[in-house]
Amino acid sequence: MRLATALLSLCLFVAVGRADDLTEARAEFKAATTAFALGDYPVAAKHYERAFALTQDAAALYNAAQAHRAAGNKPRALQLYQSYLRVFGARVENRDEVQRHIANLKAAIEKDQSVQSQPPTEPKTTVVEKPIEKPKPTPVVEPAPPKPTPALAVTTKPSPPPKAKSKLWVVGVVVGVVAAVGLGVGLGVGLGSQTVDPTPTFGVARVQ
Repeated sequence: MRLATALLSLCLFVAVGRADDLTEARAEFKAATTAFALGDYPVAAKHYERAFALTQDAAALYNAAQAHRAAGNKPRALQLYQSYLRVFGARVENRDEVQRHIANLKAAIEKDQSVQSQPPTEPKTTVVEKPIEKPKPTPVVEPAPPKPTPALAVTTKPSPPPKAKSKLWVVGVVVGVVAAVGLGVGLGVGLGSQTVDPTPTFGVARVQ
């Protein structure tokens, strides 16, 4: 009775664990498919590998190899393709396609290794010798003879003749002096002929 109960508990535990693994595997597979569609191949490969580890599903392993090949991880893709044929050989329907991928990956890996093993090629430098140019003679430039300096001509301008206004001004002065002298003489004659009453007066009162 106890043995039957223990076996039943173990079966239930396995069933519950199996259900949890399937739920997680579906989530991983969905995340991997989304990343692959978006071109994020390294992330897709990681999720496909987790899905295969939970379910051992052949499609998850094949998709992981495809994602690694698309991401450029040639050694890992070759390894998963070979594991896919080895584990699911009897059930593989696309064997020819997988074998073609394996052959192409092997050739690409060998080419990469041969390129890495070759020593770097030193670039060839070509030295071009330029002809030596002879120095050109420097032309001698003779100094130009000095030009004669023109003599400065000194000209004396005659004094301008007196203007007519100056003559008129002199004539006017002379006429004025003569007139003043004549006026003085006339006044002197007139005053000398009059008799002056020395008696002061305040004027004469007139009665009408």
